[in-house]
Amino acid sequence: MNILARKKPENIYSLASSMRELELYLGFRSQNIAEIKIRDRNILNDGRFQEFLNLFRRGYGASIDVKPQNDSIWTLVHHRDINGAVEASYMIHKTVRDRGKHLKYSLFKFDGKYPLYLVFRYDTFRFYPFIPLDMKHRIRNDYEEKRVASLIGKIIPFEKSQKNWEPVWDVPV
Repeated sequence: MNILARKKPENIYSLASSMRELELYLGFRSQNIAEIKIRDRNILNDGRFQEFLNLFRRGYGASIDVKPQNDSIWTLVHHRDINGAVEASYMIHKTVRDRGKHLKYSLFKFDGKYPLYLVFRYDTFRFYPFIPLDMKHRIRNDYEEKRVASLIGKIIPFEKSQKNWEPVWDVPV
């Protein structure tokens, strides 16, 4: 079976292994930031989750910020390279899942002519682009999102159905 056809959380690693091609094809540069949305903000009360975040900060040299938002939380990971950001995202997913909670998605930010987020959905284990033009008025760049999808759809596991390209208007960074 083709790795791009598999539905599993490890698909997130394809982003790190394809970074050179992604930056070349897209003309964007990774900011080495992973933004992970956890659906249940009660995980903040879980001492083992807090312990995990502290260990991860020390062991991986990552800067991790937690931002509560309504009924969810955002966990922001800043790392020196995209590999560390992807690894942090996967480890947070595993830790949260082991506690019976669910992640919505992880976003990886790129800068270029405009901000680009590659969104990894944990329900489909696939990526899709999100390019906001105006966060306040909730305007996105549909044309550029389709262009990005056509350029990298064969490199990383990609969500083909645009109806599943959910906008992420509440992204903190």
